[in-house]
Amino acid sequence: MPWISYAALFQDNSSVIKGKITDTNGSPLAGAGITVEKTLLGSHSDQEGNFSLSVRKGGVYVLHFSFIGYESKICQFRLSRDTVLNIVLSTKTVMTEAVFVNATRAGYETPMTYTTVTREKFQKSIQLRMCHIF
Repeated sequence: MPWISYAALFQDNSSVIKGKITDTNGSPLAGAGITVEKTLLGSHSDQEGNFSLSVRKGGVYVLHFSFIGYESKICQFRLSRDTVLNIVLSTKTVMTEAVFVNATRAGYETPMTYTTVTREKFQKSIQLRMCHIF
């Protein structure tokens, strides 16, 4: 059965790159992207920020780690055995244009469902959202 020989050969020539991607507070970044430069290899981190990639031993690899709202990180190394990389990504500030909020008042006889939002509730909602924009 030659396929067993090929499988054993691949296992002898492969290594695993694994680790965890977090932010500067140590919180896991679920869904962060991991790509290997000049290949079609890539993955995403799981809910706990963990990732795993299988690659050939003995190569020089450039890995790109990225997550929306965070600075990307690039790591280059020669792989000779299984490797654990714990990556910390920093938040990235993005300047945008002004944001305008437009509203329409619905009344008792308006033919649609509606919710009345008080000024205090609206301001509290905006403040909470602004704390999470990077």
